[in-house]
Amino acid sequence: MRVWVFFTDKGLGTRGDLDRALAGARAALSPRARTRRTALGPDLGLDFTDLPVHAAYVRTLRAAGFRVVRTSRWLNAVSLVTEPSRLPALGEFGFVRWVQPVLEKRGEPGPVPLPAAPETPRAGVLGTGAPGDSLEHAFYGPSYDQLDQIHVLALHRAGYSGAGVRVMMLDTGFRKDHPVFAHSPIVAEWDFVNEDGNTQNEGSDVASQQSHGTGTWAVLGGYAPGALIGPAFGAEFVLAKTEDVTQEVHAEEDNYVAALEWGDSLGVDVTSASLAYFTFDSGGSYTIADLDGDTAVITMAVDLAVAKGISCVNAAGNEGPGTTTIWTPADADSVIAVGAVDASGAVAGFSSRGPTADNRIKPDISARGVYTWWAQASSLDYGQANGTSLATPLIGGLAALLKEAHPGWTGERIREAILATGSQATSPDNNLGYGLARADSAAADGGEPLAPPRMTLPFRLVAPEHEATVGVLQPTLVWCASATPAGGEVDYRVVWSPDSAFAAAETVAVGPDTTYTFGLAVASGTTVWWKVRATAPLGYVRESEDVRNFLVGAQVGVRPGDGPSPRVMLGPAYPNPARGATRFSVQVPSGERARLDVLDVAGRLVRRLELAGQGREESVFWDGRDDAGRAVPAGVYLYRLSAGSASWTRKLVRLP
Repeated sequence: MRVWVFFTDKGLGTRGDLDRALAGARAALSPRARTRRTALGPDLGLDFTDLPVHAAYVRTLRAAGFRVVRTSRWLNAVSLVTEPSRLPALGEFGFVRWVQPVLEKRGEPGPVPLPAAPETPRAGVLGTGAPGDSLEHAFYGPSYDQLDQIHVLALHRAGYSGAGVRVMMLDTGFRKDHPVFAHSPIVAEWDFVNEDGNTQNEGSDVASQQSHGTGTWAVLGGYAPGALIGPAFGAEFVLAKTEDVTQEVHAEEDNYVAALEWGDSLGVDVTSASLAYFTFDSGGSYTIADLDGDTAVITMAVDLAVAKGISCVNAAGNEGPGTTTIWTPADADSVIAVGAVDASGAVAGFSSRGPTADNRIKPDISARGVYTWWAQASSLDYGQANGTSLATPLIGGLAALLKEAHPGWTGERIREAILATGSQATSPDNNLGYGLARADSAAADGGEPLAPPRMTLPFRLVAPEHEATVGVLQPTLVWCASATPAGGEVDYRVVWSPDSAFAAAETVAVGPDTTYTFGLAVASGTTVWWKVRATAPLGYVRESEDVRNFLVGAQVGVRPGDGPSPRVMLGPAYPNPARGATRFSVQVPSGERARLDVLDVAGRLVRRLELAGQGREESVFWDGRDDAGRAVPAGVYLYRLSAGSASWTRKLVRLP
């Protein structure tokens, strides 16, 4: 049998010993772990639990013939294998505080079988209400509904993807060569079952070993446009294989605890585990009275992880619909325990319920766990599955998005935001907890400013101004660049329509340029609505922050060669590109006032030149300086002619 052996102390004799040990623990923190812990205060939340187990105690147990399997600094304990007859001998060591059997997972943590899935509406009933166009639907494919139901798409549209966030998956193993993970960076992995650095099937692993983990990881962070998109598709991953699905070998909680401590040392921000425990390795099980948030070893470990700044997300279990059917560590005070709903938002019959033994509400929050789209390891394909195992990674991915939007938020703060903004936050119950998650509301909780997205920054439209009158039949559209810190070109598409609903929209591929001139004349008197889509590296599509319209005026100018005697005209700059001064070709009616503005690509004014119309084409000189007389740096600029209520814009490139 396998048991936990808890020690009385860590071999420290004086306060000075403790201070030196804490200083050593501080120095040993990885840069990422240090960054995450900054929100915990000047001491980085370091305490007794961060110190290593006293090595002499471990050596003594091994010398006595006990096989030590795991060592936990957080719990100040080891798990070891022994015969039941030798348990009394453990109590004879003065440094042993108590002994407790190790928990096992009862049965494989696989999906719950249900009848064939019915046809479901394209958007979840409790979704954002945003219509979503055909291009967006095509990008997300069958995973659109499960993300829309918990408002994740709103954060994706704002540019958040989990980029820069480190997520650890704890599961049965992972088929890393599945196409859904082609763009998922793995920063570390460890097989706690076979004790090696490969979490994909190998050696004696049964074929199904990696199935469950592959599916849950894909739900959280997969990236296969048109097939499956996870909420945190831009995150980086730590993979922990902690479960053995064969019936001959128990799957113990000590692997889970060891993985948490390992993840902490690697600076993991979020953990997602679709695993649950209730029975002992030696037989028997906990009672409902033990589901109090303080009894089970794995529950204590999760609370310690959250105390160190990590956001821990775990399945509530598939033992419903009875009351208090959750399994550990879903009973933990600070874990985000996840229940399952169907496409309509109704609780799944199998989803485990609360309350805890001390009458706290569980689950904490809910997400799609019925006919959820996931990746299939065996076929390298995709399909549907059911269980709180599928709902959990959706919330794990949401936690990663919140961490990107609020890098200073701790795991406890992320939990607080998710619960406070759930669909039934004012009247939680033990079926859905605080309801379905609402990602956009959670990000806005407390009114704190959001950090800029890490993968694709927001961008906005520049010209023409909203509701302006444009004086040419072939208008030029200008927008800001959508930067991508990861590098690589961003491609743009202009979407324009004569109606605000974009029912008759046309989409034009522009490429990496941030301007577009209509190739054909637009009829005078037409109102044009327009927006821009950016496709970042990896194919991620997002839209400009704003949508604008402009009117093509009844009396419009034309470009050179389009006809005789134009009223107002903005021609090309020469030279363009330019290193020093440049000239702009313009025409303004005699006596009419106009202005020529030079703008940067963000639309900020660089130089304003006031004009008095001469009634003929003229050349306007610009010396390459801003309004303060400073030479402007190299880059892309816009020049805009404004006369009356109309304006015209073109692009200029300045060389170093």
